[in-house]
Amino acid sequence: MVIGTQCPAIRGLTFVKGDPVPIGVKNDNPKRVFVLECWATWCGPCRTSIPHLTELQHKYKDKHVYIVGISSEQNVQVVKKFVDGMGSQMDYTVAVDTGGEVQEGLMMPAGARGIPHAFVIDANNTVTFSGHPMDPGFESALRTAAAAASDRGAGTGGGGRQALPLVTSSQEELLAMPVKALKELLTERGLSTADCVEKADLVNKILATCTNVTYYKCPDRPVPVSLIHDHRRPVHTHPCYPCFACGCVSIASASRALRCTMHGRWKGGTFLLHAFQRVACVWRLENMMAALG
Repeated sequence: MVIGTQCPAIRGLTFVKGDPVPIGVKNDNPKRVFVLECWATWCGPCRTSIPHLTELQHKYKDKHVYIVGISSEQNVQVVKKFVDGMGSQMDYTVAVDTGGEVQEGLMMPAGARGIPHAFVIDANNTVTFSGHPMDPGFESALRTAAAAASDRGAGTGGGGRQALPLVTSSQEELLAMPVKALKELLTERGLSTADCVEKADLVNKILATCTNVTYYKCPDRPVPVSLIHDHRRPVHTHPCYPCFACGCVSIASASRALRCTMHGRWKGGTFLLHAFQRVACVWRLENMMAALG
């Protein structure tokens, strides 16, 4: 039995969705809670539990609760293709146990003989549940553990902003996805799809903008801010969004989202100043110093 024991450090995972997270390492800042669910693409009961796990991840989105689906399949690309095809229906972190450490460190000691099989690991890195993810005791154990997890954004100075994972799909894999799913990848990162006429345009834009920059979810209601223009342009306002590279306040134009000066560059004649409450928009380089003053 593993209930009541410390979760061993789990390394050697290949993450196919979501950011890598340290598992089996106690950390008080923030206090993290994990659900490790062992599954496989070929497993029917595993597929049945996916919507439930997605629902739970959404339920605890404001807490440092991480649901991680871990497959022991050897072919990472098979797992990745399945996960990409699920899209937002499988809205939690997914990894492949390429090092076999989940199998050896948790599944075997727990005497688990089948999948899906879930483990709840509380903020003290203690295993508090081991069993089927549809068992009523699973959600009860998770509820108790989640109560002690840190709130997301607490003490981080990030205002609760939520990082979105990098897109790791290849061009061929993206082309195989529905147009609606491709548009969702862009719009949830604050990027417009108005300039994409064909499906290939969506794919090319995703590959150019979403594979090497971490984006953050926009606030539900953008705050209007005044812009400083030179005397040849009328003064008006645009919505204010967090910079998608670092989270500071920046400007999203009507046609596309832009980044602050620390992570951006001149785009369409517009330069964004790194700021937290107001942003100056300068149309020409010679006006930048005047705007800063």
